Amino acid sequence: MTAQLAAIVQRWLEGVPLPAHGPELVDYARRASAPADVVTAIAGVPDVEYRRLDDVGRAIFDPGPAARAPEVRAPADESGLYPGREAYLDTTAEPGSIRDEKETLPYEQQLVRTPDASD
Repeated sequence: MTAQLAAIVQRWLEGVPLPAHGPELVDYARRASAPADVVTAIAGVPDVEYRRLDDVGRAIFDPGPAARAPEVRAPADESGLYPGREAYLDTTAEPGSIRDEKETLPYEQQLVRTPDASD
């Protein structure tokens, strides 16, 4: 199944009284005259109680852990250093430059485009 089909199923189930089990969802979709592929997709979900349409969509197409919200962690303690470290108070420091790195990083070379004569 695809994410698009899961979204279409959720659209057809808008208004269904929740929580609901699989057979109730199939019955609602049939009464709403949903297309056959939508009814088939709903009939294929496990017969458990669904409290949200997102749960039904995930039962049809689970995007996996990478698409889910990341785990929330407590922020790290502050270092106590001021931004820019020693350059913060240096009036001769060049603004916007990266002082601890090479002049041009390897990945930056791919982004740099030298204008040619035709520009």
